[in-house]
Amino acid sequence: MVNSDFKKPEDAVFHHYVRVQNDVNSLSNNDVHYILSTRKNELYLVTFGGGLNKLQTIDAAGNAIFKSYGVAEDCLRIYCSPYVRITGVIFG
Repeated sequence: MVNSDFKKPEDAVFHHYVRVQNDVNSLSNNDVHYILSTRKNELYLVTFGGGLNKLQTIDAAGNAIFKSYGVAEDCLRIYCSPYVRITGVIFG
């Protein structure tokens, strides 16, 4: 992810997020297949084997908190895989 308030390309600051074992606020899997942004400025990451992740917040230091939705949470009845096609209708 990149901060959105840069003026020149060389001023862009990128953040790299990964799964951290035993940290429920990290990504559920590092194998991200889709990144989806909704009209409400929500960000979802669809992972292979890790379900659906919603970005909850990013603090001033760039640390992200994700909420994970997997098969246990019914994952909106979607089994997240490379073949899933998600449209704005599901996420509003």
